[in-house]
Amino acid sequence: MRRVAIACLATGLLLVSATFAETVEDAAEYIAEGTYAIPIKRNPPKYPPKALRVGIEGWVVVNFSVNEDGTTDDIVVVNTSINRFFEKEASRTVAGWKYKPATWDGAPVAQANKTASIVFTMTDSSTALTGTFKKNYEAAQAAIESGDFTTAEKLIKKMDSSKKRLLADVCHLDVLKAAYWRAQGDRVNTLHYLDRALVIADVAVENELYVYLLRQAFDEEVFSNSYVTALKHYKTLKKFDTDIPADDPIHSKAEEIQTILAGDSNIVTTGKIAQCADCLPDTLFWDHQLNRPHFSIDQVDGEIAEVEILCGFQSVSLLYNPEAVWSVDKNWGQCQIRVFGEEGTMLE
Repeated sequence: MRRVAIACLATGLLLVSATFAETVEDAAEYIAEGTYAIPIKRNPPKYPPKALRVGIEGWVVVNFSVNEDGTTDDIVVVNTSINRFFEKEASRTVAGWKYKPATWDGAPVAQANKTASIVFTMTDSSTALTGTFKKNYEAAQAAIESGDFTTAEKLIKKMDSSKKRLLADVCHLDVLKAAYWRAQGDRVNTLHYLDRALVIADVAVENELYVYLLRQAFDEEVFSNSYVTALKHYKTLKKFDTDIPADDPIHSKAEEIQTILAGDSNIVTTGKIAQCADCLPDTLFWDHQLNRPHFSIDQVDGEIAEVEILCGFQSVSLLYNPEAVWSVDKNWGQCQIRVFGEEGTMLE
């Protein structure tokens, strides 16, 4: 099988698409001369009655744009702790937000690809687990540690089917799922559930567990060559754990990553085009935070339909070209690549 390799390049840059080149030049100038949108009114959400009746807390991650007049637009739910409870209210809440718009050369302009996490909680934040959930959680933990994955899976499904759960339960369930997949050597799902847990871990779990999750996420991001994201976890970790010993290996690993990013060796990332876990059916893609503003895709077996780059100010869609080396202006900020195509296409 031919495979797909994503390489973030240090040298040999070339813009190969005329349309894309024009877009890059326009956007680079646009961002370099501009300012980002600043929130001026962000009212909190109302608690959905259905969720209140069954006693459930949760969160929603929303992607949106800010128009030239400071209103929000293009609101899309990209992740949620539980389906069909909070998505509508999260979208309605973001629709009512107001921003001081982004500017270019003093004039207001639109800004795309903003993300916000909307948290729904009925009470003051607590890291304590509820009685029944705690019992099942501890039993599932023990099953995972003993290698009894059948029992662990049954318990996880039981907890997942329960609608009544508080914020600490929501976070711990994703922590448990990450541990389940880690024990089976599935690093993709491990990182997926670590990312979900980290949406609210800073307020939903004890500081010791939050620090542990940040360390685990750091290790998984390093393993997948997602160096920029790994360094973000490292910086957050240092804020929440001020007693990390000077000789802790995580410091040297972070320095090693920074050296790699500043170096001239290509960074090859692995992955696979698959169904998005939190999207509509038949939503097939692989996404990755770019380590550098330059990348290429080659050695493809299967079908790549489209390549999309999502940055701080806008997104750009590209036709796949195996000979292409794409370059994004550094002023765009942190960018993400999303590759759409045939399910099962390996990125290796």
